[in-house]
Amino acid sequence: PRLDTGVNLWYGNHPGASGTSYTLSAPPEPVLWQMPDELRRRLIGKTELEQHHILAAAAWEYMRRNPLAASGLFLRKLFYFWWFSPHTGLLYPTWWTRWYKMYYSLILLAAMIGLVRSVRSTERFVRTKVFVLGLMAASVSVAQAVFYVEGRHRWAVEPLVLIFSAAGLMAVWTAVHRRRARRHV
Repeated sequence: PRLDTGVNLWYGNHPGASGTSYTLSAPPEPVLWQMPDELRRRLIGKTELEQHHILAAAAWEYMRRNPLAASGLFLRKLFYFWWFSPHTGLLYPTWWTRWYKMYYSLILLAAMIGLVRSVRSTERFVRTKVFVLGLMAASVSVAQAVFYVEGRHRWAVEPLVLIFSAAGLMAVWTAVHRRRARRHV
C-alpha cells in the first residue's frame, strides 16, 4: 500500500474531521494537531507501514461506528472537491483566491453549458465521449472524497472541465452569432 494512505484516510475520517487537512476551529489548525493522545501514543516508535495500518484502522472504525456522520462528511468533501472549502486560500494571498474563484466560476458555468449541449447531442460519438470524460471526473472526485480534499486535488480533473468549458463557450459564441445574423437578414 501507499504509505500515506492511512494518514490521508484518517485526515478526512475521524471525530471532528472537517474534510480538509485543517480543523474547523478558529483559527484553523492542521488536523494532525487534533489527533487524540491515545492514537498519537500508539504511533510512537512504529514503522511507517505500522503507522499506516493504525491510522487506516482508526479511520475505518470511525466510519463503521458513525455511518451517518461519515456519509455526511463524504458529501461535504465531494462539494469541496467541486467547489471550495472554508480553508481554500488559507496559505495564499487573498487576491489569489479571489481570482481563482472568478476563473473557476466562469469555467464551471461554461462547462455546465457545454455538458448540457453535449448530452443533448444527436451524435452518439459525442454522448459516448461525454460519458467517458464524466466517468473519469466522477471517479477521481469520489475517490478523493473518501480521503480528504484540498483545492489542488481538483486540478487533476480541471482539464476535463476545460473541455466542456470550450464546448460551452462555442455554444454561446454560435448562439450569439446566429442571433446577430437573424437581425441583419
